[in-house]
Amino acid sequence: MVVPFEALTRDSDWTEGRSLGEAARRAINLNYYSRHLVSALRFVCLDNLTHSLVGLFLARAGFKKATPQATAILVLAANIPDLDAVSLLGGAETYIRWHRHLTHSLILLPLMALLAVALVRLLGRKPLKWLPGWGIALVGVSSHLLLDLTNIYGVRLLMPFSGRWFHWDITSIIDGWIGAILALGIIGPALGRLVGNEIGDRKKSTGAGWAISVLVLLVGYDSMRGILRNQVVSQVEAQHYQGLTPRRAGAFPTGNPVVWAGMAELSNAYVMVPVNLLTGLHVNDADVIFKSEQTAEVNTAMRSEPFQRFLEFVQWGIWVTDPSPDSEFGTRVTLVDLRFGTPRTPGFASVATVDRYGKLLNSYFTMSGTNSR
Repeated sequence: MVVPFEALTRDSDWTEGRSLGEAARRAINLNYYSRHLVSALRFVCLDNLTHSLVGLFLARAGFKKATPQATAILVLAANIPDLDAVSLLGGAETYIRWHRHLTHSLILLPLMALLAVALVRLLGRKPLKWLPGWGIALVGVSSHLLLDLTNIYGVRLLMPFSGRWFHWDITSIIDGWIGAILALGIIGPALGRLVGNEIGDRKKSTGAGWAISVLVLLVGYDSMRGILRNQVVSQVEAQHYQGLTPRRAGAFPTGNPVVWAGMAELSNAYVMVPVNLLTGLHVNDADVIFKSEQTAEVNTAMRSEPFQRFLEFVQWGIWVTDPSPDSEFGTRVTLVDLRFGTPRTPGFASVATVDRYGKLLNSYFTMSGTNSR
C-alpha cells in the first residue's frame, strides 16, 4: 500500500492509501534497467568496460613495467571476478544466487589473480614474469572488488564463510560521471598525440600522466560521493515522519551527485524521500509504502527456494499481498527490494501464488517484475 506523504499531513490516519506519487517514484527509480534480462546483459557489458578501462589505466600508470604482457594481465584481472556472469544463462534465479559469489570473495582473490596470469600466458604464448605478474594481477582483481563495493548492488567479500553483502551505496552500477572520468583518460592522450603531430613533436607519450590523473579523479569522485551520502543519511535519520522516528535510514544515488533517494524505515512503513543537498529534504514529496502483515500466505511463500535465495540478497525488502490473477480466491505474494524499484514498478522481486487452502502454486525470482522463466 503506497500513499504520498503530503496526503498523510492532511490525514493522520496511516491505514489507507491509494496511489503512488510521481516524485518519490522518480527518486527511487535507481536501476530500472534491471527489469529485463536483456538490459541485465547490457549493464554487465558496460560494467566490464569500466573495469577494463581501470585495468588499462593501472597499466599505463606504471604497472606495465612489472612484466611483459602486463597490460593484458591487468585488464583481464580487473574483469575476471565476473566470470560468474555466465550464471545469466541459467535465468534470473541462478544469477541472483551465483553472481558476486565466490569469484568476488577475498579468500579467492589470490587464486583469481593467478588465473588471470595463467590465461594470459596460455593465450598469449609469450614469456612473462610470474611473480611480478601475479602481484599486478592482485591489484587488478582488488580494483574490481573495490568498484563493486561502491555501488548499491554490493559484493559478498566473506564467502564462503558468510553470505553478508557489503555495499557503500555511493554510486549506481553504471555511473555516467565515472564514465566521463574514464573517457578523459582515452581522449586526453589522443588529443595530445594529435596536437603533437600538428606541431611536429614526434615524442611518443605513454599516457602515464593522464592515467594517474584519471585514477586520482576516480578516487576523489567516490570519496566525495561517500561524504555526500553520509550527509543525506544524517538528514533522513534526523527527520520525524508523522511523529515517528526512523528505525534506520539509507540513501541511494541518482545521476546527479547532489540529488539522492532517501529511505527511512518506520515501524509500519517505509518512507521514500527525495533529498537535494542544495535545497534540503523534500518531505512533502515523499511517498510512504506500508508494510504488509506477516500472513500465512507470506510465510508459505517465504519458505520457497526463490524467496530464500532472494532474502539472502534483499536489503530494503517490502512484502506485498494482493488477489492473484492466476488463481481464484488465491493470493499473490511479492517481495520487492526497494533499492531497485517499488511495489508498483518492481525491479528485483520474488513472486509467489498461494491458493485459498494455503498451498504454494508457484514461486519465482525476476529481475523485471514479471515472470522471466
